[in-house]
Amino acid sequence: PALHVPRVAAGDLAEALEDPERVEHHAGARIARVELAHDTHATFDRDGAGRANRRERALEIDPQNVFALSGLAGVRLAEGRNDEAIGAATRAVDLDPTNLAARNTLARAFWMGKGLIDEGIAALERARAHNPDAGYVFQQLALLRAIKGDLATAEIEGERAVALQEGFK
Repeated sequence: PALHVPRVAAGDLAEALEDPERVEHHAGARIARVELAHDTHATFDRDGAGRANRRERALEIDPQNVFALSGLAGVRLAEGRNDEAIGAATRAVDLDPTNLAARNTLARAFWMGKGLIDEGIAALERARAHNPDAGYVFQQLALLRAIKGDLATAEIEGERAVALQEGFK
């Protein structure tokens, strides 16, 4: 028989942000934390401080929330707080080495935030090892290889990115 897992209503998630203890006492507490992570990861408002606050509050509820850490890293990168972005993304990758979003954010924090192209390439190569069909990884690798002047490899990476992303038309 299938396992029934209760879902938590979106309103409950919003209230949980204001009262983290409420989520702990809810019958679906673990599910609430997971859905809260997805909720904070998927929020695209223009208020960077609001996005950061929601992710930080999600981390108070679940300090090992990879989605919230990855999202916080992206916000910190956008704010120019590059060391904090690298720290949050590194922690997310340590918690879930297969998480493509966290690995991509880490790579962007290295090369966009700090100008560390080689570290960005290394982070993307590790992402590719875990997610060999992720076209975005190949796209970013092509860009960084071109910046480094390795145009032959950039072309190969770019062709692979296009081939992988053609299925999403």
